[in-house]
Amino acid sequence: RDVLGSRGLGDVYKRQILIDEIDLPIIVDAGIGAPSQACEAMEMGAAAVMANTAVATADNCPMMAHAFKLAIEAGRAAYLAKLGRVLESGAEASSPLTGFLQD
Repeated sequence: RDVLGSRGLGDVYKRQILIDEIDLPIIVDAGIGAPSQACEAMEMGAAAVMANTAVATADNCPMMAHAFKLAIEAGRAAYLAKLGRVLESGAEASSPLTGFLQD
């Protein structure tokens, strides 16, 4: 078992290299503060996420635990579905800019 993330998710590129190159399950721990961070880690291929402090210090612990559960499930499903193209910045039209009003 390998544990990453003493200060949140950290460097995305380093984390992705570890997940891709180490032939062991990667568990992201220590510093995960939001369900969106857990989702991102799972999308990248992490085997699991530990989020003790984020849940234990929330105003509504059961609701935060549920939010993490949903985020982890969504991230894992996205990983298994093999994410499509994701732009780093900006936007690009995915629909044709001409002819769509005629239909």
